[in-house]
Amino acid sequence: MATSFALVTEIFPSDQLGFALGIESIFISLGALAGPGLGGIILASFSWHVIFLVNVPVGVLCILVELVVLPKSGTRIASIHLDWLGLA
Repeated sequence: MATSFALVTEIFPSDQLGFALGIESIFISLGALAGPGLGGIILASFSWHVIFLVNVPVGVLCILVELVVLPKSGTRIASIHLDWLGLA
C-alpha cells in the first residue's frame, strides 16, 4: 500500500489523477474492510490451506487485469538480471 499511490501518480496523466487515486482508495478500503472478515469465515469453515485456493487465483487475475488495463511504460531497463529460480 505504501507505494501504490506513487505508482498511480506515475502511471496516470494529471487530468485522470483524481479519478485514479479515488479508485485506488476505494480498493484499499474494500480490502481492509472485507479481508479480515472473509479470511475469518474461510478459516472458521475450512483448513488454512484453502486460503491459497482463494489468494493465488485472485493474484493471477489481478496480474492479468494489470497487463490489459494499465498503460505500457516507454522506458526500459537495459541490463537487469532476474534470479528466476529464486523468484519461483
